[in-house]
Amino acid sequence: MPLLSVAKLSIHFGGLAALINCSFDVEQGKIFSLIGPNGAGKTTVFNIINGIYKADRGKILFDGTDITHLAPHNVARLGVARTFQNIELFSKMTVLENVLVGQHIHLCSGILSGGLLLGRVRAEEKLAREEANNIFDFLGLTDYRSHLVSDLPHGIQTRVEMARALAAKPKILLLDEPAGGLNPQETQVLMQLIERIRSDLKITVLLVEHDMAVVMGLSDRICVLHFGQKIAEGSPGEIQKHPRVTEAYLGETVEHA
Repeated sequence: MPLLSVAKLSIHFGGLAALINCSFDVEQGKIFSLIGPNGAGKTTVFNIINGIYKADRGKILFDGTDITHLAPHNVARLGVARTFQNIELFSKMTVLENVLVGQHIHLCSGILSGGLLLGRVRAEEKLAREEANNIFDFLGLTDYRSHLVSDLPHGIQTRVEMARALAAKPKILLLDEPAGGLNPQETQVLMQLIERIRSDLKITVLLVEHDMAVVMGLSDRICVLHFGQKIAEGSPGEIQKHPRVTEAYLGETVEHA
């Protein structure tokens, strides 16, 4: 059984069909990429998976559970975490504080217990900080843990958002344009980190990315969307040779065999 199964998703915004019968499966332990020109529906798929949008039709199964109509916080509790195309961090908080926010879904001490069971709260806070420090070590963020996010360059902020997502202890990580705005050196570091997230942390990755060097260098499998419809799926080699993909990206009519 796939870790994530997206079946015949469709959604309209007014009279615009943003997705039409979109289907794909993501196997556990793989890096699966969604690609396509601007407006193809890639981020819309992410927004439906994590509960921000509700599909008009279709079904999403995650680890055997139907999450099609779940609220975002319930989807997150099941093990789905994501980053955003436009970085969504708390800019006036420190790196550590942002990552601790990402852990809140796993903390047991609420307001009542916080007032009555101080020992438990302190133990949870200590563990949360230790786990945050482990994530900082993994992502090369230890030197930035006390910095305000607003003071950091874009490339570091990208890693901080990944850190906050990893703090939620996901089974699958949805990365939305993580290479956007990065220079070539930063992009190489990012690729290495994504591969280590899969290999070392055993987290499945669903990637939306425009940088084809990143996509082709990381992906086990690729799904191509165009105007809300799936037009191709396959290995990187198969996608590079697919005539409909060439048409979608270059606007050229390719004679089909």
